Amino acid sequence: MKTTGDGMLIEAFMTKFLLTLSVLTVGATALHAASPPFYDGNKLLSMCLEHDVAQQARCTGYAEGISDAYEAERERRGLTRCGPDDVKSIQVRDVIVRFLQAHPEDRHYDASSEGMLAIQSAWCLPPKP
Repeated sequence: MKTTGDGMLIEAFMTKFLLTLSVLTVGATALHAASPPFYDGNKLLSMCLEHDVAQQARCTGYAEGISDAYEAERERRGLTRCGPDDVKSIQVRDVIVRFLQAHPEDRHYDASSEGMLAIQSAWCLPPKP
């Protein structure tokens, strides 16, 4: 690379660096946007309705994870806890299953977002008059 001084060399390097970084960022974003969710609502509901004990435990664990993530995000934003302090894992699982069964039109969405909606509708929204 031919330059007229150190400033030009640094400017050329930074330009190439930023261009490369931009291309990688756009590529990574497009790749992430194209990836499917780990579980959608259909897959989670199917797992939760299995008679196999291992699948039931997996479902309950996934429901616990959704609840923990939802409550942690609320806390991070300075909001109060949504669910009752003494809520049991099986209750969270049941709330999510009931929500998925009641909303088949939305089960193709991420299981985590549907689970958060279930928790929100069960414990966070004010009761209807």
